[in-house]
Amino acid sequence: MFDRELRLGDTIEDYCVRCKLVLDHGIVAIVGGEVRKVRCNTCSFEHAFREGKGGKPKKTKAQSLFDQVAASMPGFEGDESSKPGKKIPSRKR
Repeated sequence: MFDRELRLGDTIEDYCVRCKLVLDHGIVAIVGGEVRKVRCNTCSFEHAFREGKGGKPKKTKAQSLFDQVAASMPGFEGDESSKPGKKIPSRKR
């Protein structure tokens, strides 16, 4: 496939802030040869072009609850498997 200059209405992949996924978008605005605004082809939401970069990864509810409970326990110093020298026993078959 050959590279050509992007034009209004062309389809481009980007991260949709409403769908929370990388999906196809139509180009709505180009300024100085750079894509500035896109419209999601799935939900029709118009937003700034993010160059495919998504938002912050979210912690799951279960993980954050576990962290809260574990932090309140005496002697808890974080994830035990990440400490150097700590070996995880292997399972025998």
